[in-house]
Parts: sequence; structure tokens; C-alpha cells
Amino acid sequence: MSVKSQHVLCDRHSQPVYLIGVNYWPRRTAVEMWTRWDPEGIAQDLREMQALGLNTVRFFLRTADFADAGANLRPEALERLDAFLAMCREHRLYVLPSFFVGHMSGMNFPIPWQQGRDFYTDPEVLARSRRFVQAVVARYQDEDAILGWLLSNEITLHTGKRETHILLDWMRDMYQAIRALDPRRPIAPGDGGDDLKGVGLGYPEGVLEEIGELIQGEDFVSLHHYYEDTDTSRFSHAPAGTVRLCDIGQPVLVEEFGVSTALWAESTQADYFRLLLFSTWAAGTAGALAWCWSDFPTVELPPYTHHPHELFFGITRADGSEKPAAREMRRFARLLAQVDATRWAPASPQAAILVPTIFYVNYPFRSVNRSRLLKTLLEAYTLARMAGFDAVFVREPALPPDGVRLLLAPFADLLASTWDGLRAWVEAGGVLWAGFG
Repeated sequence: MSVKSQHVLCDRHSQPVYLIGVNYWPRRTAVEMWTRWDPEGIAQDLREMQALGLNTVRFFLRTADFADAGANLRPEALERLDAFLAMCREHRLYVLPSFFVGHMSGMNFPIPWQQGRDFYTDPEVLARSRRFVQAVVARYQDEDAILGWLLSNEITLHTGKRETHILLDWMRDMYQAIRALDPRRPIAPGDGGDDLKGVGLGYPEGVLEEIGELIQGEDFVSLHHYYEDTDTSRFSHAPAGTVRLCDIGQPVLVEEFGVSTALWAESTQADYFRLLLFSTWAAGTAGALAWCWSDFPTVELPPYTHHPHELFFGITRADGSEKPAAREMRRFARLLAQVDATRWAPASPQAAILVPTIFYVNYPFRSVNRSRLLKTLLEAYTLARMAGFDAVFVREPALPPDGVRLLLAPFADLLASTWDGLRAWVEAGGVLWAGFG
């Protein structure tokens, strides 16, 4: 790693911040944070976060709690939000509010003005969505605790998956609505980065020039990393590899990661946290936010009644005691404070991995198993790292960065024009490894 500032987020005063924190619902009230208001319990949670050395909280404006069918804000919810932000300021915690929260932990909650209409294209739905975000931004545009704005929480789980260009049109619309009032804070979709990971629906040939056009609707990538694999080496390298895969020239925030201790031992959860925190920092991420702050005692509340494993994702237990994962977060936060994490970025790579356009583009009469292709790309990254090469991803038809003479194409189902460029690159001294299968 070299000393330089790159791919970091900044607060509203242009100060760089490496984010280390949690996704947050209160320990005692969980998803009913705004309807079962518990300021004492919330204050205790925030004190404990500060004691761990955390600096960022992502929280959720469950939309029906904050607005009616006309997208008019509810005064009582705003009073509670005022109080929450004041507590975050007191405990020196930045916050990332998420606007459109129709989905949460295995359940969809209503967005009041949608009422069966298309969330992304219906003019009235869009107008009320703009009204909602602008009303919140206007009220809190001078709030120092707010680091940035997130459009949603995994919105396609609420609406159903849509093609990339449709999502991008909506992202641009909401982005511009916020940017009209807040010219400085970074904005991101909160979508998990699915389209960059190849697990979205893609887009038809010619509709977008490239997947990198997503930068028109975001200032950083909202990566949610929940990756399963029976190959332990690939699983271990996947967090850093996915950060690299999602790099489109913007900061990549690991906005969610975690495992449920209903399914994993607490010690194994801690091992995973240590692996992800250190490896994604080394890969150049802008920060990492664990899912989530605490286990919950709320067995009677949906979605936990039918998704009971969601009760046990916390880095703390329902009784307030720390899990080993919390100690890993404290250890990592202390290191960041000692070395000033925002000054460090990865050293120059020695290899590049070629991502074919079919990973994103829906060509006529061509298909690919993109989930399998994702593992193929991560396998190439894993083998490169095991061989001692630091590797980055480049997207077809791009060639490796200057100075990189090794290109791995593990899925060489490429466009005809790409082969012409590769031939010239190899003739100029590059080394190409191409896999077919």
C-alpha cells in the first residue's frame, strides 16, 4: 500500500472519513424504532457504539412511518428524527439516512403513495417521491451529523428486479432532486451494487454505453456483501475481490456485511469480520458497515416471526453484551485511528482481470449464468492473489492500466472487436491468458 488519498468519502466540510460502523435498528424496538420510540435505549446504544470506536451509523426512514400517501412528512416522526440526530452528534457519530425503505429483513412494508403503480416510471409516484426526499433534505441540509444520503434499502426487493437502465433513470431523477438542495454531500442508491455484481437483470445492447454510466446517479457504490461459497479460498478472497469488481472510478463503501449467529458460531462470525474489515481496506474500500448493531429480543414482531435468523445478526447480543465480532470492530477502529486510514490506498496492480460485456449486457440469442460467471471472476482474483499478484478488474473492451502486462480473461466469450484490441496489446508485449468453457 502507498500513502495517498484516493476513493475516500468526505463530510460536508470536505474532511475525509474512513467509515467504520453499523446498520442500525435499536436493540429494544428493532424495526419499530419510530413507532415505539425509546430515547433512553437509543442513547445507550449510541454510547456503546462510541465506546467501540465506531464513527458511522446507517439508519432507515421506514417510509410509511415518515410520510402519508401524499408524501407529506409526519410531524411526530420528524421530532423523533431531530432527537436521534442530536444524540448522534453528542456521541460523534456520522449518519447515513436511507429514504425509501419498503423492504427490510425479509419483509416488504408499504411506500404509501405507490398504491400498486410503477415505482420507477409512474409520473405521480415519481413526483411524490421527489417531494418526500426534498422535504427531508431541506429540513436537514445544515445537519453536521449527516454524512450523505442513501436513496433506498435494496429497493428492488420491494419493487422486483428491473433492468439496469430503468433503475438508472430513477437514480438520476432522485439524485437531481437531492442535489438541487444539497450540493455537497455524497449520494448513493443503497441498492447493494447488484448490477455491478452481475446479479441484476442487465440491459439490452445499445441502451447504455457501459455499466459505468451508473456514476450519473450516484457518488459512491453501495456494496452489500452477502456471499456464499463452498470453496474456502474463494470465499476468503471474495470481499476484496468484490470491492475491486465494483470499482467504477468512485468510492466503494461496504454498506452491509455480516452473518447471523443463528447459523454461524460467534467465533466464526468474528473471524469473518476480521477477514472482511482488513481485506477490503487493503483493496481500497471507503469503509465498512456491519449488519447489524444488535441482536433483538423482539420475537413477536414481523419480519422476525417468519425470519428468525434476522434476530441474530448483531455484533452485540440482545442483553447488551458484546459478541467477539464487536471486539474485532474495536480492534480495527483503533488501528484506523493510529494510521489515518484515509491516507492509504492500494499499490499499483501487477495483473488485470477482464470482465466480459455479457456480464451486464443482454445480447440477442446469447445467455450466460451470471451467478456462475461471478464465481469465475472471483476465482481468477483468488488465484492471482494466491500467486502473489495484486489484481484489478477491467471491463471489456478496456485494456489493463499502464504498466500492467498480464491480463486474465477467465471467460473469454468476448466481442469480435475486443479480440482485435487484444491482439494488438499482446503484439506490443502484453501477456494474455484466456479461458474457455
